[in-house]
Amino acid sequence: MGISYGLRASFHLGRSPMDDAVDVLERCRDHGFAVAPFDDDETVDYALDLDAGDEERSAASRSELAADAAREGISSIEFDCRFDGVECELALVAPEDGSNGPEVYLSGIPEAAFAEGDGVSAAGVRRRADRFVDFVADVAATFDAWYAFATDSDYGLDSAFPRGRPPESGVSTLAWVTVFGPSWARELDGVDRLVHAPAYETRTLDGGGVLLRKSDRPAMGDEVDEGPPFSAREYVFDGLTPESLDTEMAAAKRREELGERLHRDPFRSLADGEVGSDPVMCQYDAPFDVDRIDYDEFPDDLDVEDNCFVLAVRREGDALYGVENDEFVRRLVDDDGEPLGELPADWPSEHEMVSLSIAVESLTAFAPRWFYMPEASSDHVSTFAELSGLRAVPSDMQLWEEIEASRE
Repeated sequence: MGISYGLRASFHLGRSPMDDAVDVLERCRDHGFAVAPFDDDETVDYALDLDAGDEERSAASRSELAADAAREGISSIEFDCRFDGVECELALVAPEDGSNGPEVYLSGIPEAAFAEGDGVSAAGVRRRADRFVDFVADVAATFDAWYAFATDSDYGLDSAFPRGRPPESGVSTLAWVTVFGPSWARELDGVDRLVHAPAYETRTLDGGGVLLRKSDRPAMGDEVDEGPPFSAREYVFDGLTPESLDTEMAAAKRREELGERLHRDPFRSLADGEVGSDPVMCQYDAPFDVDRIDYDEFPDDLDVEDNCFVLAVRREGDALYGVENDEFVRRLVDDDGEPLGELPADWPSEHEMVSLSIAVESLTAFAPRWFYMPEASSDHVSTFAELSGLRAVPSDMQLWEEIEASRE
């Protein structure tokens, strides 16, 4: 059995599927997958990859399959299948130490399987796609996949394939169908919010997972119905909330129409009272002349090495305040890079901090909000601060008093 491409489904269980080999096979059959030898549902053909060499089985019984799956030194079991008469391959793979590769892998369904023509109507294609999505959902839920996806393209495959478990997964894109298990709760601000993602379909699964389907069927080079007119990827990975969708959709539409760059302030996605860690600098120490805060220029000029402080901040309305001392830090920034609202009364404009968190979408990658939100701890250090090697300002520091004192 050689490697083939087309539509692929990748299931990540974090354990060997060999104990469930018979059950996996039955789930496939339940969802329209016929398994070689095709003319007998009581027997099965398969290939074994063993330390001692490859072996082939023909017309084996379920009990023989279970016995083979329990053997020592087994790396994989591979089956030839047909999905609605279309040839494909199923593999059960024993995990390697330190690997995050799939333990159940389906491959080889060609483009023609989801294209109209040859007697297959548009409705027939969609019914086939629905059945395939049901198969992904059932296998992921039944065998407790912590992550699964089905992709119709090599494009973006690297960013859909996990390099580790959350939050070090490295996953930053959505395939045609994606399943997030409960272990993604913190990284994605709770799996419950994913049900409200602007995708063609979302559904909760037994065991606490969530399935997202970007479009009615795999693109396979054709036009598809992708559901609501907004990127599900941005919603999932950039920390948007259902309440912010109208604003974000309007901004995305405006950017498309006018070619404007979109500024992203991750602290706008925090609710009032939520805490984060904002890397900031005072305008006195900025490595350029600051007549006015212009975030269009900053991504080219600033680096984390230039910053002065990492402040534990709390959102209150359209501004951020110090968690420990309630001192004003900065205003939030809108899509145009302009601060929202007015400075507090009698607050000098030069005492508004400059934030390194502001990203210009065309120049800088935008991290999700959890990246800036600390675990419950006394030092309020976020993932961003830790990765940048930055420390939070001590809780007893009166920021501007000490800055002014250092300049005297």
